[in-house]
Amino acid sequence: MGAATAALFSQRYRRQGSIFRLLSIRRQFVFLTMIILQSNYRLNMLKKLLKVLLSLLLLVSILMLAGFIWQEYSLSRDKKNHPYPGQLVTINGRNMHLQVQGKAVTGIPTIVLIGGLGATSPTWTYIQSQLKNSTRVVSFDRPGYGWSDASNQPRDGKTIARELHDMLEKAGIAGPYVIVAHSLGGLYGRIFASEYAAETAGLVLIESTHPDQFTRTAAGRNELQSILKNLGIARVAAKFGFMRLNNMCKLPLAFPEKEAGDIQSFCAGNTNWQTEYDEMKIIPITMQQAKNATLPAGMPILAISAGNHLKADSTWGIFQQELSGLTTHTKATVLPAANHVSVWTNFDDASKTAVLIAAFITKNG
Repeated sequence: MGAATAALFSQRYRRQGSIFRLLSIRRQFVFLTMIILQSNYRLNMLKKLLKVLLSLLLLVSILMLAGFIWQEYSLSRDKKNHPYPGQLVTINGRNMHLQVQGKAVTGIPTIVLIGGLGATSPTWTYIQSQLKNSTRVVSFDRPGYGWSDASNQPRDGKTIARELHDMLEKAGIAGPYVIVAHSLGGLYGRIFASEYAAETAGLVLIESTHPDQFTRTAAGRNELQSILKNLGIARVAAKFGFMRLNNMCKLPLAFPEKEAGDIQSFCAGNTNWQTEYDEMKIIPITMQQAKNATLPAGMPILAISAGNHLKADSTWGIFQQELSGLTTHTKATVLPAANHVSVWTNFDDASKTAVLIAAFITKNG
């Protein structure tokens, strides 16, 4: 190949190389253009999504603000429509509500009623009204429940027992007392009877919580976590009025109209849910306090269990059996057709419970 031919080929290859480079640059330009277009598309989609999210956030904020305002208005209205029926005494700078029915009778102890988790004084209406003809009967609202102010003190058993004793003392209600306690209240009742044994003539435990209920078994531990989770949600939801929606506080219980209205107003409020959460959050401490509580060997105790609850939960039956050995003077009895709630909220079952309490008072007064 001559020099002229070689030069021609070289020139042709350079020209083709230039064309290839131009094509490569064009391809790169097209590729970059596609990337830019795709980026702009994604950016536009992101802007639209962000706009939708901001709109939703604004809507939720407006609804929550409206719910909060509605709740505050409703709380003010409830306070006017549901005045406290008893009396208020000041304990640690805060009001505690108690309702006293009946008169003190010489030689017969005063009955003090302690409710379970979330229970307020009106829930004792059937039992209190049937016992008031026999002796003086006191129902009350723990701090944060019912008509009692919330407390900044921890919600453990010893604190609650001390607040109850201070309330009785401040109200001029001297012992001896027979403590009647339902469910979770049974832990507080045991602690009270131990701390103030000289003033406690006896103890009636109605479907009482056992000190090992939430610790001994996996089911119990899971139940506690579930309760805390649900109460954690409820205490927040209540502040924005959600507990007033869809009859969430409609009672499945046949209470008299006034008491039912009072209980529903507490359920729709804020402090009851927060207090329930606060009590359950440190319930392991309270259970240990109850377990360590020393009761006089001769203290009369009546343990009342619900037959339907015993049938439905074998572990509950074991716990109730263990409670029957608290002292040498503990007697256990069963209401065959009752359940955990009906023993004090259903008129017929509550009447049977009241008869058992009255007989216990007569025998041990």
